[in-house]
Amino acid sequence: MKLINKIRELPGLAIVLILIVTVYIAVKVIRLSIYLGYRLLMSIENLLRLSWANPFVMWGIFGIFIGSIFGVIVAVKRYKLSKKLVFYPLAIVIAFIIIMAAV
Repeated sequence: MKLINKIRELPGLAIVLILIVTVYIAVKVIRLSIYLGYRLLMSIENLLRLSWANPFVMWGIFGIFIGSIFGVIVAVKRYKLSKKLVFYPLAIVIAFIIIMAAV
C-alpha cells in the first residue's frame, strides 16, 4: 500500500514516463524471449534432421521423451513418490540430445 500511495503522489508526467519505460522493457523482454525460443527451436530442428529418418518420427520421439518428463512430475506429485524419479526421463532426454549432436 505504501508503494501505491507514493505512486499516487507523483506528478502525471512521472507516471507517464514510468509507464513508457515499463512498456519498453516489456517489449524488449518479449522480443528477447521470442528470439531465444526461435534459436532453440532451430537448433533442435538441426539436431533432429537426419537423412535416413523422417522428421515427423524424430520430433515424435523427442515429444514422447519431453512428455515423459511431465508425466513423471505429475506422478510424483499425485502419488507422493520420490522426487529423484524425475531425473530418469530428464537424463534420457539429455542423452538423446547428446547422441543427436554427435550424429
